[in-house]
Amino acid sequence: MAKGHKPRCGSKAFYPRKRATRQHVSMKSFAKKEEVKLLGFPAYKAGMTRIVATETYEHSPAFGQEIAIPVTILAAPPVFIFGIRLYEKTTAGLKVLTDIYSEKMPKEIGRK
Repeated sequence: MAKGHKPRCGSKAFYPRKRATRQHVSMKSFAKKEEVKLLGFPAYKAGMTRIVATETYEHSPAFGQEIAIPVTILAAPPVFIFGIRLYEKTTAGLKVLTDIYSEKMPKEIGRK
């Protein structure tokens, strides 16, 4: 028997539709910067909402009108830097030179 026709379920804009395999995030790479600074911080998507604002782009058909802009709400826990890892460039790529750890660590980090 031939399979019947069925309309598609869901949007192709968000493909594939599936849940995350794990709850924690892993960073594969960071943007290359010359200055020393924090390259990222952990944050979780807490939800979404909208902001009502006046359109300021002159060439927009809605110029001067109030529009709703979707925004994402992020929840960022407190960050404690407990160590620094130094790398050196070699012919085989980056090699770990040394690790420097903080002298005063919270007890919650010690159990990890």
